[in-house]
Amino acid sequence: MAQVGAAMAVNVMRTQTGALSREWPEPERFPRFLDKMGRLLCEDYDWSGEVAQLPMPVLLVFADNDSVSQQHVAQFFALLGGGIREPGWINTRLSRSRLAVVSGYSHYNFLGSPEVPQIIDKFLSDPLTNATPASPASQVASPG
Repeated sequence: MAQVGAAMAVNVMRTQTGALSREWPEPERFPRFLDKMGRLLCEDYDWSGEVAQLPMPVLLVFADNDSVSQQHVAQFFALLGGGIREPGWINTRLSRSRLAVVSGYSHYNFLGSPEVPQIIDKFLSDPLTNATPASPASQVASPG
């Protein structure tokens, strides 16, 4: 991660991520963004306590060929209450958060996959992921 910086901007511009930066209000800031991101990626941090306390449903989308290990992805999802308990025969104890792993992509290009918009649409339209706190669906489905 220490290699992430402005020097790689020309190569990153060839990726889906770089192409999306052309849509920014100030696309010329992309190299400086890479410098800042590189510095942040080199810092040790542990936000697991804060992640576990998030009150809203969270959608995690990863590629199956990524620099983030599948083990770490599963640990991250568990912080949100996912994959750590039996959901019940009729799925009444599902986590309100969701995990999707997009097959055949990396973090450089998975945003351009046809699956990602479908995954996002399903998350946003799922009654369990956008139920209000007072609704019966969220009371049944909350992690814990």
